[in-house]
Amino acid sequence: MFKFSSNCNFTEKNIISLLYQKGMITTFDQKNQDFYHISISLSDKNLEICIDKDYLRFSLPFEFHHFFSELLKKLNKLSLIYPRFIYFPFKQTIIANDKEVQLRNTHNTIIKHLLLTQENGISRKELYFYIWPNDKDIQINKLDTHLTNLKNYLLENLNLKLNIISQKNAVNLNLVD
Repeated sequence: MFKFSSNCNFTEKNIISLLYQKGMITTFDQKNQDFYHISISLSDKNLEICIDKDYLRFSLPFEFHHFFSELLKKLNKLSLIYPRFIYFPFKQTIIANDKEVQLRNTHNTIIKHLLLTQENGISRKELYFYIWPNDKDIQINKLDTHLTNLKNYLLENLNLKLNIISQKNAVNLNLVD
């Protein structure tokens, strides 16, 4: 969902480690798709974070709690605008038809990966393991149930109809009506 880069490999690894401990999902794999790029720049006196052309600057040394709190404020404001809805990936919220809903973690994971892969879709197995990475036995009917529940939840609460297409072993979100 968010990619990180930095001018200092040591700083990058340590900040990512700390953010991982706080439960943020991060990736350095440039092949993965993402919504936003977060750039970390370290100088002798400052640590600067750039998110979507918006900057945070911290004088060194700083407390990680303060850093994380300010970063979280910025991330919660980030939105993606689609023709029929606005999605806040980090805040786990969708706004449509002048209404707002909070998504459960499972639903947010589904919508996030469907949006990230909307061009080619995502395999059902891959989506399943994003949601339930520790499952030993794959139960595709569990995924189908959650896809249906997500569609019904958004329809009932936002009057938003999602066109989720399941073909063969792939799932795709079609945003064109």
